[in-house]
Amino acid sequence: NSSAIIDHIFASRVLDKPVFAMCHLRDLIKSMLYDNPGKRATAEEALCNPFFSIPFAPHVEDLLLLPTPVLRLLNVVDDCYLQNDNAYEDVVNDMRMECRKYGSVVSLYIPKENPCKGQVFVEYASAADAKVARKTLAGKTFDGRIVVATYYPLSAYRRGHLYQTVL
Repeated sequence: NSSAIIDHIFASRVLDKPVFAMCHLRDLIKSMLYDNPGKRATAEEALCNPFFSIPFAPHVEDLLLLPTPVLRLLNVVDDCYLQNDNAYEDVVNDMRMECRKYGSVVSLYIPKENPCKGQVFVEYASAADAKVARKTLAGKTFDGRIVVATYYPLSAYRRGHLYQTVL
């Protein structure tokens, strides 16, 4: 019985994830394994499962390895630029001009509050543009600081889910 197997897997302590999320994932998988197609969840029903509405913080390895159209720049903006509106606008314009050198910039956001205060999020038109920018910007010095560049999940960025990731 596939349902019993799924229950057994999720009951084991091997899975070290939040219980709330794992319950939704278990139920989602079980709803898709019915032999009877009439009882089986459709793709639309599966995508409406609460599991997909849980905002997970991306793992640092995912951010570093998988190219997305969104680039996150760390160690770039000092707090003093965030406290003064004119200085903030200047740094936003400087970053936009720098980032446009590597591709078409769809949006650029520098949070003034935590989480991610002072990090620069740049959405490019394509992952290929972000890849070129990452290759060029990583390790570059900006205002005396060495830039760290990582990819960031497009869906999380567009939903406004910004996470502080420990490197």
